[in-house]
Order: sequence, then structure tokens, then C-alpha cells
Amino acid sequence: MMPTLRQLPLLLGLSLVLPVSVADEIILTKQLAAERASEDIQWTPESITVIERKEIEASHRRDLQDLSGYVPGMVFDSIGTSSKGAAISIRGIGSHRSNNGLEPAVSVSVDGIYIGAHANQNQVLFDFERVEIARGPQGTFSGPSAEAGSINIQRTRPTGKFDLETHLGFGEFNTTYVNAVFNFPITDNLSGKITGRLTDNENYGISNLDRGRKENSVRDSAFSASLLWQKTENLSVLYTLDYERDDSDTPALVNLSNNTDLVCVPVPGDERIDGANCGRGGRTPETSTNRTLQNFSNDRRYDGLHHTLRIDSRWRDLQISSITGFRSTEERTSADLDATFVDLYSSTIQQDYDQFSTELKVRGDLNESTNFAVGAYWLDAKYDLDRQDYFVLDTLLAGGRLPPSNQSNRTIFTDSQQDNSIRSLFAYIDHEIDELWSADFGGRFNSYKKNFDHSRIYDDSATAFKDNDDWSEFSANTSISYNVVDEDAMIYLRLGVAYTPGGFYDRAISPESAPYRNSQETKNIELGMKSEWLEQRLRLNMAFYQNYQDEKVEELAILTSNGNIEATLGNIAEIDVRGFDLEFEYAALENLYIRGTYSHMNATYARYDIPDLTDPLATLSLADSVAPNRAPDDTYFVSARYSIPFRSGLINLYAGYHRVANYQTNPLIDIAEVRLYSKWDASIDYQMKNFTIRLFGQNLINDRYLLNYENSFDAQIASISGQTGIQGIATTAERNRPQYIGVDFIWKPNLNFLD
Repeated sequence: MMPTLRQLPLLLGLSLVLPVSVADEIILTKQLAAERASEDIQWTPESITVIERKEIEASHRRDLQDLSGYVPGMVFDSIGTSSKGAAISIRGIGSHRSNNGLEPAVSVSVDGIYIGAHANQNQVLFDFERVEIARGPQGTFSGPSAEAGSINIQRTRPTGKFDLETHLGFGEFNTTYVNAVFNFPITDNLSGKITGRLTDNENYGISNLDRGRKENSVRDSAFSASLLWQKTENLSVLYTLDYERDDSDTPALVNLSNNTDLVCVPVPGDERIDGANCGRGGRTPETSTNRTLQNFSNDRRYDGLHHTLRIDSRWRDLQISSITGFRSTEERTSADLDATFVDLYSSTIQQDYDQFSTELKVRGDLNESTNFAVGAYWLDAKYDLDRQDYFVLDTLLAGGRLPPSNQSNRTIFTDSQQDNSIRSLFAYIDHEIDELWSADFGGRFNSYKKNFDHSRIYDDSATAFKDNDDWSEFSANTSISYNVVDEDAMIYLRLGVAYTPGGFYDRAISPESAPYRNSQETKNIELGMKSEWLEQRLRLNMAFYQNYQDEKVEELAILTSNGNIEATLGNIAEIDVRGFDLEFEYAALENLYIRGTYSHMNATYARYDIPDLTDPLATLSLADSVAPNRAPDDTYFVSARYSIPFRSGLINLYAGYHRVANYQTNPLIDIAEVRLYSKWDASIDYQMKNFTIRLFGQNLINDRYLLNYENSFDAQIASISGQTGIQGIATTAERNRPQYIGVDFIWKPNLNFLD
């Protein structure tokens, strides 16, 4: 449940009375040593990638998805059924759920506030100061536990001066966008900032052959206002209000069904459904085309309102900070889940998600060689789902999967509510043993609790049930490091463990298919080296690692006690990932900067056991026949920035190359493999005084591939009786982003006359 009005002042008041100087704050690091102003995050004994604002702007990165190549071993796919939804995997560990009641394996935080659902994880990168991506189990020192890693984003703070920055851009697909940020002083101690952005385009590379309508249009806007009160060097208060609105289309699906899927079964009396919906021919697109046949509504609406309050202070020798946030989102999505020109399987989904969180952290020095941090974290979230699944019975009846009925065209109504809470206590200590050796240890005790209230109306009957569960987990990270070459290089050994809590299936048909009881757990061991050579012009970081994920959650079909087959989620798999990461940054010349990454991993299922639907006491092992999703064999990335003085201005050139080899987007679909994907990005801009004009291009070779393969099956929507197996309804996939070329005009006028 959300905090009451009586609880809220208590929580905020706790933050106010516990007095970090802004000058001492380095945001978004994972370890206490890296948070001290005297330390560089480079020397944190952990794999962390830092991407500064200058790099983001020069390469015209639009959102987090565009940063995939910058992070070795990270795969960032969009989830079309959620606004800015993301399926993120780091080092072969990830998650892909549009169920907002289930936490992501990779956590995303903005200004220290955790985004507790997959929706809106793909943040637009405007007015952000830096992005930090930590690989491996996280959550010991800040935020909730995250199995695979964390992405932390810090926005710019109000400057206390009059300044304005505007971006006006045009691009392919009739794209127009406007971004602006305005800083201004209010009093000597109070300053403000207002930002706004608007993006609009008509089409994103997908043609609808049946409706003639435009697909994948984008209409996205946001507004933000911040106030910074800097009373003294030892006390600051920052409040930010955000509003987001997304009226973009639900991204189009490509139909890939074959003769075993129910959409291919002819329906008596309907001449249109004669097998032409199968993906290997007829009117349905082949995998090499950018077409769809969807006829159901693609309307989508997302509204988000967010509040963030950050208080930093110093009391005696202690640095004390608190971050309190409230996030409220409403999302309505229409989706044609069969991707054909007839209404066989489509849904309208309404999801409301409210989240309140607060974190209190106290840091200090025990002595000259030992630092510590302790704190507490509180999160409450409420998730409401109202789902309507249309027109599913015609196909099931025709395929002989359900008993005959006088009403073949009906709607299944699902109303699901979940209340989630997290309570955490954490502690961290960093000790410098001598001039060469140092060690750290962090632990976090997490208590999770979830309540589930679920109802379903189908076949003129209603089913309703409730459930609840709780989990207690202890996350930990520890490392030991050694400086080996005149403080220019460091080797370290790191161990970590983190969890994603269990939960409930928001599409459950009966109480038996609602819960999965166990948390996912990932253990990590990492041996790494970090260095700064050639007079600190070359940074070279590398790491060997092994991740082991236990109790991994996958969707499956079960045989219930009454003999019916139903879909559910279950802790049925284990994954073993062994790999190598490499990152380098090289200032080759005064005006030439080169950056690159490489990742190699070997990911296998150590266990993947599903029930044998013909024998209630038996299981079937799939471990040797399937591969974990979003665990690419190899990823490569290299980019270069070069600056050339020209007359009274500066020409900046950027080029980047990203290559991904062999990863699955669904382990149970053979064709769901991205075999090889290559992407070239480039930009050139000219800066003169307060004006910049930039010409940019992304995915210049227009390499297209399919992602997010899904095979919906009959037991997801109805209890299947009298059968010994499940049957697919439709197989669909989404397209990656096409080639995109545009121009950006940036204006930063001199407003000193207003000061």
C-alpha cells in the first residue's frame, strides 16, 4: 500500500532532520570509495561504464537503447506492448515482462529514484549529465537488489544563472522534435530549471498492407521543473516535478506463424481465413520485409507524473543524504497479437502503477583508512491491470481446442491488482589495508511482501481469488584490490549475489497458475584489471567473470489438479554464463578521442525443466536444446570523435560501429535468433559562438532484424481440457529501428545581461 498522508510527513521529516555537501557529492556510483570527491570511479573495483553528456550529444544518442554498444555484453531491446518498455540483459542475465508487478533484473534509476517496472525504462537522453552502467549483481549500496546490473542516470542540476539551450531537429519519416532547457536564479539561495521536449513523426519504416494506415508513429512529450535551495555548503534541497505523455502507436508486429499455429486453421464460414495467415506465404509478410497486416487498433496512451525530493547535508563529520520519490503512471495499450488481417487475437490493456520510495544514507570515515555507509530503503508500489482479450474463441473452436459453444465471439475480462513492498537495511565498509591493498564489503537485507487480488470473467462465469507471499533475502558484494604498477593499474577480485523477488502471474486462470514462490538469484565472481597508461591518456579495463542464475523464471504450461492445462510462470531454469569484457578510452591526440568495447560470453542452460503434460509425475528437460535469451556470443563497438578548428568555429566529426553476433530473443522459438547485426552511426557538426548545426545518421546501412519473438499459446487465454499438450495461437515479432538521418539545430544564447 502507498504511504498515508500521516506517514508522508514522518518520512520526509526524517530526511530533513538528519543533516552531504554538494561539493562532496559524486552521483551514481556503486561504492563508497567512488563517491568521495578524491576518488575517480575508474578505481572502483567493479565493472562500471560511464558515459558523459558530451559523448551522448556528439553521437546523437536519443535514448538508453542507443547506448547498447557502449556497454560490453549489454543487449537493450524495446518492448512494444509497454511505453518506452525495455528488455535489458547484461552479461547474459535479464528479464522481459510487460507485467508491472514483476521487478526487472536490470534496475534503471533517474536521479536516484528506481523505476520499478519494465515500462519507461528506455529513458530519453535529454538534459542528462551522465549515465553509469554497472555490470554484475547490484543493489548492496544503493537502491533495490538487481541481479544483472544497474543503469543510473543523473540529470543536470539548476545552475543558478540565466542560460537557455534549445534543440530543433528534423529527420526521416517526417520527424520533428523540439527540446529546451532554461535555468534561472530566483534568490541568492534558490534557483530553478524548466525543461520541455516534444517529438513527432508519422511513420517508422513499417507499412500496413491491409489497412493502409501509418504504423509506429511517435508522439511523445515531457515537461520538467526543478527547484534547488542551497542554504549553505552543508545543506541543499532539490525538488523535481516531471510529467510525461506518450501517444505513440503500439509498435507493429510481423506475423511469422506456421501451419502448426491456430491462426492458420481455416474457420468454417469465413473464406478469408483459409491458411493465408501463415507466415511462409500468402498475404502475410515474409521475415525480410517491413510490412504488417494488422487490423486491430494500435492506439496507445501513457501518462506519467513523478516527484523527486533530494536532501544533502553534512553534520559534523558525517555526510547524510535522502532521496524520496513518487511515481504515478497510467498506460492504455491496444495490441493486435495475431498480426493478421482478421480479428483472431487482440487485446486492450490498461495498466496503472504507483510507486513511493525513500532512501536514507549516512556516510563517514572511521579513520584515515576506513570509510563506511549505512542506510535504509523503503518502497511501496501498487499495480492495477484491466485487460480485455478479444476474439480468441473462433480459432480455438475451429482447431478443436475447446468444447463447442453458442457464443464464439466473446471477450475475456481480467482484473488484477498487486501491492508490493520492499524494506531494506544496508551497510558498507571500505578499508585501505596499505598503500597497495584495499578491500570492501557491503550487505543488504531485503524484505519483500506482495498481495495479489485477481478476478477473471470468461464463458459467462467469473473466477476470483486472492493470495500473498513474502520473501527475505540477503544481497552482498565484496572485493579485494591491489595496485600493481605505480598506481597506474589495479587488479581486483569481486564476489556478489543479488535477487529478483518472486511474484504472481497477472494473466492467471486459476489459483494454481497464479504464483511462483521463489526469488531468482544470481551469483557472480569477477577477476578484473583497470589501468590508466600513457600519461593517463589510455584507459584499459578488462574482466573475466562467471554468472550463475538459479531459480530463473520462465513461462510454461502446467497440468492443474482438475486435469486442465493452464499457462503460468515458474522457477524452472538455471543459467551458467562465462565471459570476458574489455573497454578502452584513448585520447590519441589533443583533438582525437577513441572509445571501444568488446564482449565474449558463453551462456548455457544448466537446467530447464518443464512438466510433462502427459504424465503429472514426470518432467521434460530442455537444457540441451535451447539457449538463454539476449546472451550474444560476441559484441563489438568502436567510436571516434575528431575536432577541427575552422575559421571562428569548430568542426566535430563522430563515427561509431556496433556489431552483435548470435543471440536469442526467445529460447523456445528456433527462428528467434539475431545471427548478426551491424550498425554504423555518424555525425558532423559545426559550432560557432552560440550556435551549432549537426547532421547525423543512425543505422546508416539500414540493417534490419526481428526481435522480441513471441509464440502465444492457447493455455494462456483459456483452460484447455481433454488435451495432452499446448498449441500455438500465433507467432509474431517486432522490427528493430531502421536507418534514420536528420539535422539538429542547437542554440545557446548568451543571457549574461539578465544576471
